[in-house]
Amino acid sequence: IVRRHLALADVHAPHNIELSGVLAYTKEYAPTDFIILGDFVNFEWASHWSEGVFANIGLEKLKAMLHQEAAAARSVLDQFEKVLPKDCKKHYVLGNHENFLFWAALKYPQLAGGVDLHVDKMDFKSDIAKIEKEVLAEMIRKLLGTDELGYDVLPYCKELVLDKIVYSHGHQSGSLAALQKQYPGQNCVIGHHH
Repeated sequence: IVRRHLALADVHAPHNIELSGVLAYTKEYAPTDFIILGDFVNFEWASHWSEGVFANIGLEKLKAMLHQEAAAARSVLDQFEKVLPKDCKKHYVLGNHENFLFWAALKYPQLAGGVDLHVDKMDFKSDIAKIEKEVLAEMIRKLLGTDELGYDVLPYCKELVLDKIVYSHGHQSGSLAALQKQYPGQNCVIGHHH
């Protein structure tokens, strides 16, 4: 069977580019695998760069921004649902912008949408990075409703390997050359560097 992959990186909903051409191409191309390659949702408001003003913004406004961006991202997912083949496998590789949400939720747990952040397991010896990998995937699944759409949301910083192609958001590897060194003999596709 011939596999046709289609990767979409750095949509940054709600600030995404006009996607009508991409949607038309997707319908015509009929991919067997569709890969969201990170930074699908912008979450700029949740960035550690904005943490100093969280208290001034207030929890209610932060929650409103979260729901606005989630609704915009879900709208884009719904548009792709209309053009993707019914048997298309869908994958979601998390990017650094999705990770902003985890760190904002550590400050305001109400932003986690009921997902357990496992703060009880965090102490001076804990590996917060290990906890965030699984928790972030769960937060995105719940927030965007990706399970009902059939997406496999990978843990944070996990690359997707399909055939001999490695898909990575790219923020954790620094460059395409670094990723190719990590995966010799495989083709690598990354986003992030826009």
